[in-house]
Amino acid sequence: TVGLREKVNLLTLRTVAPSPDFKVLIHAFRVGEPLPTTTWDAAHRAVRIDFPGQSDVVMFTPAASGRTELTIERAGKAIVVLKGAVAPLADPASDALVERLRQAGPRVEALQKSGFDAAKLPGFVAGWKADASKANALVPVAGSAAEAKPVPLAEGASVVQEDGGALAVAIGKQPLALDLAPALAGASPVTLCVWVKTMPNPFFGHLFSAQGVTQFSFIQGGLRFCGDRPFPISTWPSAMLSSWTHLAVTWDGTNLTGYRNGVAMTVDASPRQIALGKRITIGGADAYGNADVRVRELTICRQALDARTVEDLYLWGRNAGAP
Repeated sequence: TVGLREKVNLLTLRTVAPSPDFKVLIHAFRVGEPLPTTTWDAAHRAVRIDFPGQSDVVMFTPAASGRTELTIERAGKAIVVLKGAVAPLADPASDALVERLRQAGPRVEALQKSGFDAAKLPGFVAGWKADASKANALVPVAGSAAEAKPVPLAEGASVVQEDGGALAVAIGKQPLALDLAPALAGASPVTLCVWVKTMPNPFFGHLFSAQGVTQFSFIQGGLRFCGDRPFPISTWPSAMLSSWTHLAVTWDGTNLTGYRNGVAMTVDASPRQIALGKRITIGGADAYGNADVRVRELTICRQALDARTVEDLYLWGRNAGAP
């Protein structure tokens, strides 16, 4: 992510891995300039970086302490030697993310031991998901109200298998339209959750909307949250929508809260009344083209789930097969 940190434009690469044996080359260049080339040695412990008129060799040496020492040589002379830790800038957002990821494993284990089931959430009324046995519909999950019917797929849509085995609906040019029975609509308070993703680098278009409650759209890789209003309440840049993304919105009678991947990104406080209408739509083409939106699962609750429960849904969904 790129953002302002202590009056410095800092590029932060957030990585989580048990053995982070990878290297990242970042090179600032002017448009039109030739890019550098890289050549690794057989052991991947040294790389020669050739710029026009300049060659540097970067060497990575494992130390007894477990650290990797770094040396940069130019014309046979060491110009940079790093043997100790580099003190990072204070970044509360990064610290919070690291702590959240540290807790994710134990949280998922606890959910597994408790027999987590979205159909047992407070106020759960219905959910739908892709099913291999129903190639032409998004089907209600077990525990859904009797009024929840299969959602027929529009022409051009299909059930597909994602990497890792998860099933999804590739929506195509016509939006996936869900017309709710009266018994499922009109709920207030309410929680809506959906797993979606787009093709890489979508330009602009519709992602997910629920009549009377919310609308999510995408613009140049970012995510727009409009709530129940025609204008954006918030825009979240660099949303990485080409990876499976868990979107949720809750309305508790006072606050309309938008979530992305289990984190509350926007809270819109208002005394106005909000009620779920009869129509939910996902994806579809528009004047700007087809974003190849895919959906994996949709959940409706007649209660505003708290932040921890929304995060549980996200963590459980990731554990169940979302990349």
